Amino acid sequence: MDFSSTDLAAALTNIISDITSVDNRTPILPGGVTAQANIEDTLSCLASGVFAGGFSGDDAGTYLLWIQSRRFDPKVFGDNIPRIGTTTGLVFSTVDNLVSGITPQQGLSFNADASFLSGRVSTDAVFTGNLINYRTIANGNWTNSVSNESGTFSGGRKAGDPNALYRLSGFLDVAGAVVFSADGTALVGLDVFGDNSVTGVMITLRGAETALTGTLDAGVITVTGSNITFILDFDPDGSDPANDADLGDTAGFVGGWFSDVAVGGVIGTSCKLN
Repeated sequence: MDFSSTDLAAALTNIISDITSVDNRTPILPGGVTAQANIEDTLSCLASGVFAGGFSGDDAGTYLLWIQSRRFDPKVFGDNIPRIGTTTGLVFSTVDNLVSGITPQQGLSFNADASFLSGRVSTDAVFTGNLINYRTIANGNWTNSVSNESGTFSGGRKAGDPNALYRLSGFLDVAGAVVFSADGTALVGLDVFGDNSVTGVMITLRGAETALTGTLDAGVITVTGSNITFILDFDPDGSDPANDADLGDTAGFVGGWFSDVAVGGVIGTSCKLN
């Protein structure tokens, strides 16, 4: 076909004719808005998950970056409309011994560079970079126009098997469970496979990782790791009204975790990868 043509339907005439003949059906080209939405959904799912690493420069420390395929958050966005390719996370400065949150925003760019812009850190810093193969962060730079500081950062994906059927990621509160995190927070990334097996990782802001394994059975995900168990209600397509208050009509999970020292809640989002 002629990719320089301004009339896509005309350029695809021969291909559509062949499909009609072979499949005994007439394919219908989607409109531009529909096609763009499909591409953005696909790319945001590929990019979604948990990323972690370190930063340096005028400040230094560690970070957790959470990219969500879709985020339902009326408190942050002021409406019930899910945002696609949302970036948020946490930053820990070893220089100032300070934990800072990153405000969620629609920060993923749907371009060939797979670039992203973090939400604004509570210290006014912003992180920008590119996702190489949606796994490794490249060209990571951070700037703070208020304090006139800047530097670089690097890191990569935690969990996120490309062969998984579903990709899940979420936030959990581990306040009081110092055996897990001195900061009181962590992220979890899970992969659900076609045979209903589940693998993943829980990672704290300071870099401690706990491998997780388990199964999906009748809509409930149960995974365990060293001294911790998660039990999650999984809504793969956002159709379960029981989760509307937390997830709206977006795919995701809600539930809890427990160990022999503490218990807590967990909530996250999901997308169908394959």
